[in-house]
Amino acid sequence: MAYGKEFCRIKEKFSNHYHVFTYGSKLEEKVAAATYFPEHPDCLKATRLRGGASVFSAELEGIALALTEIKKLTKYHKNFVIYSDSLSALQAIQSKNFKVIDIRRLYNLIQKFPPYVHISFVWIPAHVGIQGNENVDKLVKVAVYRASCSGKVICWSDLKSKTNAYIHSVWQKNWEAEGASKLHEVLPILGYDLHRRGEEADRKRETTFPRGQSLWYSGLLNSLTPSGLSHGRWNDTDDRAVAPSSH
Repeated sequence: MAYGKEFCRIKEKFSNHYHVFTYGSKLEEKVAAATYFPEHPDCLKATRLRGGASVFSAELEGIALALTEIKKLTKYHKNFVIYSDSLSALQAIQSKNFKVIDIRRLYNLIQKFPPYVHISFVWIPAHVGIQGNENVDKLVKVAVYRASCSGKVICWSDLKSKTNAYIHSVWQKNWEAEGASKLHEVLPILGYDLHRRGEEADRKRETTFPRGQSLWYSGLLNSLTPSGLSHGRWNDTDDRAVAPSSH
């Protein structure tokens, strides 16, 4: 209930904006992303990514789908707000982490927008009863079971943990093939579990914000425009940011 009231306040702040929800998720090793436009159902979009893609990449793909659909609406609307539950994705956009190919792709999409278009990003927590978020989540759950995947190439960083796991399995297999010895008894499993370490790194990157806190859009309330990011003014009194200026 508290989240619903707070979200109503956020919607009121962006009452002159067109609202867009994005989401990316992994179910049973299958990954998908989607975007949902409550005011324009024809613009909903969902896609399944290739196996091996991370949740982080799926969240960015959801935002890319949103930007692609927004481009079609710029003749009729100029203000948009994209809601995402992935703080790590928004942080990567904010910091202009161009080492991530999907971040470069998002900025390239933005650069193609008319100069009058204004896009804001807002972080919202997942699974707290926000209707738009629940709807886009349903789209993702349907998309993960599609037979075909998008032609999008998997980012090399997404394959890192799988590569590490394969190397570790070969290393372990060779070690076991050498036969029993005192050393084998002491060290039956070689080294640190690289596969687990890679997965832990992915989880840390994908869940960098404690969900229990009531922070909604702190310093991440930024507006991404063709000229770059304009920052919201920080409000220290209530751990929230006020809406960014349009300059």
